Parts: sequence; C-alpha cells; structure tokens
Amino acid sequence: MRHTVIKVIAEHLQDPTSDFSWCGYDLDFSGAVFDGGSFAGSHFVGSYINFSGCRFVNGKVLFDRSTLEDAHVDFGDGESMPAFFDGGAVHFIGAHFKAGAHLTFIFTQFKSGALEFGTSYFLPGSVVTFSSCDIGGAIVSFGGPVWGGAHFLGGSVSFDGADLKAGLLSFMGTSFSGSHVSLDEITQTGTAIFFDAASFGSGKVTFNNAKLSNGEISFGLGADPEAVVSPWPLSRPVRRRGGAARRLYGWVSGSGAARTTRDPNPD
Repeated sequence: MRHTVIKVIAEHLQDPTSDFSWCGYDLDFSGAVFDGGSFAGSHFVGSYINFSGCRFVNGKVLFDRSTLEDAHVDFGDGESMPAFFDGGAVHFIGAHFKAGAHLTFIFTQFKSGALEFGTSYFLPGSVVTFSSCDIGGAIVSFGGPVWGGAHFLGGSVSFDGADLKAGLLSFMGTSFSGSHVSLDEITQTGTAIFFDAASFGSGKVTFNNAKLSNGEISFGLGADPEAVVSPWPLSRPVRRRGGAARRLYGWVSGSGAARTTRDPNPD
C-alpha cells in the first residue's frame, strides 16, 4: 500500500467535525501489502475498516494516538482471511479504545515483526480479540520492551485458544484496573509471557484451561497478581523477580527507559 495514498486517507480522518472528514466511512484495504505508512491521530468512528488478508512485511504502520469508537477494525474476524505479520510492525501507541471499539485479530498469524499497544487506553465497552491467533516469533506487546504500559480501565482483551509458539507476549508495566484480559485455553509451547512491573488493582486476567507446557511466564517481584489473576497459582511455576533484574531487548523495568505518554484525561 503506497504511503501517499495512506497519507491522504489519514488527513481526512483527523477531525470528525470537519466538512471534509471521511470519519464514518468504511475503508477496505483487504489483501494489501503494507511496508509502512501512518494513520496516526485518526478517528475511526462508526465505521468498518478492513485489513483482512493484508501482509505486513516491512516498515511500520502507525495508528498512534488514534481513537476507535463504535468502529470495527478487522485484521481477521473468523470469517475473513486473517492478516499476516512477516517482518512489519503495527503500532497503536497511545491509542484510545472507547465504547463500541472492536479490534479483531482472529486466526491472525504473527510470524515476525511486532504489534504494539504501549501507553494505550482500553475503556469500558471496547473489545479486542486475538482468539485462535498464532504467535510464532513476533512481539505482541501492551507494554515494554520499549514503550510504557497500557491502561486496562474496562472492556475486554481475549487471546482465547491462541497458539503461542515463540516470540513475546508482553504486559510489562501495564495497569489492570477494570478490564478482563483472557488467556483462556491458550497453548504455550515457547512464547514468553511477561507481566514484569505490571500493577494489579482490579479486573480479571484469566488462564482457564490453559496449556502451559513451555516458555517463560514472569511477574515482577513486588506485584500482587493473585488479586486479579486466576486460577492462581498457575499450572506451572512462574518467575518472580525485581525490576532491576529484568533486561529484555534494551528495556529495563523501573529504570525510566520505557517511554510513557500518560493521559491525564483518558475519557
């Protein structure tokens, strides 16, 4: 997908009140090959955005600081062809997922590359679904190793039935205070799952019927996961260590190395 086309589209998604706004229109990118481009600051409101069957092969596609409300962004919905990550990165850094936001990665294949949600806000009524996805070497991150953690204030994020073979699923530095993050029935055979420096206040993180056979699971030494995580303890041992000991891809927990953009007014 050519960057100039993406730039023109993104310019028409910046202000929903503009007479020239395309907010509310459906957009179909299905089957495209992306090697970069920016939708940063876009407002996806009352629309269907179709990325089914897309390949992310190089560069970064940015949705940083974007807002999703009453919108479905489809990287695979269980019926459409799933997207394929093969070296490219997609960033939702600082994005706001509001009521009616529905982001789907059902059956999506994460071979390599990255999907980043650092410093994003998940608000009541939002739904993000990774059901039956395949993480085979990519990074799927809601915090760390570069960005500060996401804020789970409501809504749901589901990895139900996902196949975690290699790579990283990171919740480092995230705050749990209202959302339900479900890892029910996942099969972990190699992907590392990190919750280092996460804070557990309220909400739920569930591992019901998860098959945890191989791959590290790590919680920060000072965390209190049993307040939110169930079942607890998990079916296999987890690592508990202080933030100073965690070094991963240059990210040092508790050192200030992770970039943060806290929003004082997430609503």
